Amino acid sequence: MSCTLLLILFISLMPLSNASSLRCPQLQVKGQFLLNKMLSNFENLEPKENIPHYCFPRLRLPTIVVDKSPTEAVPIMAIKVFNETTDFYVENCKRLGLTRELCWELCQILHQLMEEFAPCMTYTVAYKDETKHISRHYRQLKKLAQKRGNSSCVRKFIWSVNEKNFQWVTLLLSRMQKQLLMN
Repeated sequence: MSCTLLLILFISLMPLSNASSLRCPQLQVKGQFLLNKMLSNFENLEPKENIPHYCFPRLRLPTIVVDKSPTEAVPIMAIKVFNETTDFYVENCKRLGLTRELCWELCQILHQLMEEFAPCMTYTVAYKDETKHISRHYRQLKKLAQKRGNSSCVRKFIWSVNEKNFQWVTLLLSRMQKQLLMN
């Protein structure tokens, strides 16, 4: 929870500029607001059960963190994460013991974020490796949810993996904006 608050603070302190080099005409207050809303809404999906301390080490899933991606790839990767997360929660909301309303709210925010960052997309074919990596990650997450999604340990693990994904995307978008401001 403290990492999320730090990211929200970081995003709110860094103004999103008009990223004309990436054709981002609307990345102003609305983009910041939606990212903050996504992070705070996602907090509501956190499982409330007590999780045994020994359950996480048994679960493994590769991360999607790709720090060496060029600035132009960031919007594509962010939209891919938003889209894959939407698909994931549409398919697995009930299996994970979540209400339709909570999943619907998150999916709506993610859809708005995809629309917000869509004008920033360039060279989509050039960054196919990054998006393939993200798709593979979410396929594995879906398999885990389908096989063992009714376990409290797996629900908490999936939530923490998606939280890391959102933190990573938020950080990448912040770095992109900082890079664009320096250019």
